[in-house]
Amino acid sequence: MHIRIQKLQADLASASQSISELKEQLQSKEKEHEAALHSLKDQIQTVKTQEMNLLRDQNMALSAELQQRRTDQESFMAQKDDLNSQLQEANRANARLLEQLNELGQEKERLQQDLEEAKKESEELWWGTLTPVEEPISQGQIRAGPVGEPVSCGSCSEVRS
Repeated sequence: MHIRIQKLQADLASASQSISELKEQLQSKEKEHEAALHSLKDQIQTVKTQEMNLLRDQNMALSAELQQRRTDQESFMAQKDDLNSQLQEANRANARLLEQLNELGQEKERLQQDLEEAKKESEELWWGTLTPVEEPISQGQIRAGPVGEPVSCGSCSEVRS
């Protein structure tokens, strides 16, 4: 029995030694795990920070682009309003010019009618002032009356002043 106790004591010592070694290994592994976990957390934090910086930069760039587009849009709208105003003014001016053109056309037509009437009256007055020629005029001969009086020739029946 004594041997058995010694053997049990040796097994106990060996087991204690193994437990002690396993505890050390466990503590070492826990420290490694904790260091790896801390390193991984640092890497994750670094990546998150980089991503946040990238997203912030992209957001700032997009905000600047959006602001520029809004500014451009406002400028284009102002230009559009200006062009619309100019177009309306041009349309009004064209309408006025068209009205003036119509008035000038009517005036021209009236003046042409007046001119035709004046020609007719002038011809009537002209033909009314002619006096018959007393002696016949041979062809190629021209007979002139007093200054301001009509002239006639023998080759035609036309009389000119």
